[in-house]
Amino acid sequence: MTDGAAPEGGWKKMGTRLKGRLASIAEEKKEVIRHTADTVEVWLAAGGMGYLHGRKGGMPKYLGIPADLLAAGVTKIMAFAMGRRRFAADLHSLGNGFGAYYMGGVAAEYGQQARKTAGELKGVPFSDADAASQSPPVAVRTITSGNPLGHGAPSYARASALY
Repeated sequence: MTDGAAPEGGWKKMGTRLKGRLASIAEEKKEVIRHTADTVEVWLAAGGMGYLHGRKGGMPKYLGIPADLLAAGVTKIMAFAMGRRRFAADLHSLGNGFGAYYMGGVAAEYGQQARKTAGELKGVPFSDADAASQSPPVAVRTITSGNPLGHGAPSYARASALY
């Protein structure tokens, strides 16, 4: 190529391939930026609701609706109403963050209730220390190889062996 000869297929073909590759790189870059922005927006929305929850000493309600659920509903409705306009994707991400915070709170309440229900023996509540002392034995299930912590053992049995 030092003698100025054209590469195989010609300069034009090489230029076309290079142009296509650069366009592909630009598209990949836009996609990475969009995913990063989505992630940050979801985290900001969830973090903002967490701050509001902590600052107010509980999730405030407006019109009888928890603020996180209300924010999720409003932002999602706005995003769907906007269609594919400029900030619709941002509103979807914010709505996802608000909704995730709401669902996390609902699931935590169910988990606490289940823990309370499971933590009572014949109506007598017991502490975390009592619950730990009554944890299932390590060898809850034994698989055919005889290894009590093998693949067939329940996850709580494998975890309890570590402590």
